[in-house]
Amino acid sequence: MGKPYQSELRKLPETYRWAVSQDIEKLIYAIRTAGKYPLIAVGSGGSFSVAENMVSCQQHYFGNFARAVTPLELLSALPLNGNASVWFFSASGGNIDIKRAFEHTLLREPRHVAGMVGKLGSPLRLQCEKHQYADLFEYDLPAGRDGFLATNSLFAFTILICRGYCEAFKRGTDVPKTFDSLLSNALPHKINLNNLEKYSESLWGKTTLHVLYSNQVKAAAIDIESKFIEAGLGSVHLSDFRNFAHGRHHWLAKHEETSAIIALSVPADSELAAKTLQYIPKNIPRLHLPLAVDGAAARISSIILSLYLAGYAGRAKGIDPGRPGVPPFGSKIYHLRAKSGFVNSIDHVEIAIQRKVGTRSDYLSEERNKLWLRAYRSFKKRILKARFGGLVMDYDGTVVDSRNRFVPPTSAIVGQLVRLLSAGVVMGFATGRGKSIRKDLQSVIPKKYWKQVVIGYYNGAEISFLTDNHVPDSTSPPCSDLQKILTLLKNDIEIISLAKVEPRKMQLTVEPTSIVPENLLWELAQDELVTQNSLLVDVYRSSHSIDILARGVSKSAVVKRVVKESDAKVDVLTIGDRGKWPGNDSVLLKHAFSLSVDEVSSSKDTCWNLCPAGVRGPQGTLYYLKNLIPVPEASLRAVKFKSLGE
Repeated sequence: MGKPYQSELRKLPETYRWAVSQDIEKLIYAIRTAGKYPLIAVGSGGSFSVAENMVSCQQHYFGNFARAVTPLELLSALPLNGNASVWFFSASGGNIDIKRAFEHTLLREPRHVAGMVGKLGSPLRLQCEKHQYADLFEYDLPAGRDGFLATNSLFAFTILICRGYCEAFKRGTDVPKTFDSLLSNALPHKINLNNLEKYSESLWGKTTLHVLYSNQVKAAAIDIESKFIEAGLGSVHLSDFRNFAHGRHHWLAKHEETSAIIALSVPADSELAAKTLQYIPKNIPRLHLPLAVDGAAARISSIILSLYLAGYAGRAKGIDPGRPGVPPFGSKIYHLRAKSGFVNSIDHVEIAIQRKVGTRSDYLSEERNKLWLRAYRSFKKRILKARFGGLVMDYDGTVVDSRNRFVPPTSAIVGQLVRLLSAGVVMGFATGRGKSIRKDLQSVIPKKYWKQVVIGYYNGAEISFLTDNHVPDSTSPPCSDLQKILTLLKNDIEIISLAKVEPRKMQLTVEPTSIVPENLLWELAQDELVTQNSLLVDVYRSSHSIDILARGVSKSAVVKRVVKESDAKVDVLTIGDRGKWPGNDSVLLKHAFSLSVDEVSSSKDTCWNLCPAGVRGPQGTLYYLKNLIPVPEASLRAVKFKSLGE
């Protein structure tokens, strides 16, 4: 099993060239999304080193809480409220642990899920087709499949993640263009890959290796431990330089003759490393590798050192790390399929209530659970009985994916919209957008149905049919109240440094120009407005901006217009994704018959999310639309649900 380790090392420069040349725009977008939340990075074996590298980047660039976990540790790491970005790393996406953990996470519905795999058409791809809100990055790596240990996949993922963070945060890169320039700038004086084996040869006669590290290169230290243990090269103890001072050094006092040290430092703490090492008994072999760079270059070059050191140790000990041989009992343990606590399905009632209360049902008291179960059954009975002659939907995050919001709806969504229009349904779209939505819808909806389509531009400030190309008005200055607020916002140092403000007659849109937590701009805007009691405005939050609306402007105006245009004998259904205040659909989804495809309010009577577990956004909208069928009554041009949440 495996392949010669030295042959894998020879491919590292090729992997580097490939990784620095890849188009990573979608990866950058996903990293920017991750920057809004606490991060959980998941990996096993060598992929755990990649997870730790992402944690280091997240903490360095965004200052967010971040934690690397194994798939099994993930069970207790996922926050109950789902407020996290969860990333998975796997060379092939095929091992049972990563598959189970990925499915489990998608069903638990954290705010963001992403995966990175070194194989096209991996098993995780099939799971993402069922749960389309996840981001999956699959790569056809030039070095092919790794041997026994993670090598080129680990190296490629490390470079891609470092590039992604550098470019997401700075709109530039700290990753050198070539493999040689990286190492020439990073490696300490007089050390290169040709003589590193000589400098390290005194270490390999010892059975216990102590790896001391700087925080920035912790991933490399973890990778050394992983490779030495997995290939049977020796026992490894890990510690940062200061934790080593708290008793870890005592091992050396008792086991001098069997111990050796590798120290990895960066310029910020090279002095700390040097002074620590000078107090260690001289007869203990040590190799200090003080990298001459910080940041991305340090993270990537330290991984190269980890890969090469494992190769040198293997050669000295007569073990090929790329094919050390797997014992029969090890293979049996790897392929275990015993129960481990991961879920592979969640009941539709349980997930609907979980979305309402923000935690799992087993955390609720018996009485509270009964109350919500009664509310769920009442709402579901009522909405299944209703007949709908009108349908009003939010657009971004509901009809089109926020990741692809500058392209028209998918053919699957369009097919359902046209089917419902042909059944006589009056359709409304309530959006914060201007004319771009009109152009998108005119490009996909047949012209014969345009008179059945109502658009509420700028959150309902202007309402017209899809046939009307003269609406909305994007040239008039803001009304007096909004003009005063515009002046306030432009004088706020934080707002103007983090966002741009787009003024319209009845709406101000505050859109971030840098990566900020979702609630930050909303809080900054509210802070400016809290003392302006005379200004009559409302402030709402969408997935990509803050909307400040003149008083009286509301998406509910679109509902009223659709009610007017549809049969008086039937009801109107509303669908959105941000139903929880201050979400920009919170008013729209207060309607009696309202469904969310993401966030919900705490109301027991409205704004339920009845999508299957792990279904969100336009995929959830598609689920609802597919379940709407024409009513049997010939006198009504209306539809009803054939089923929901089943």
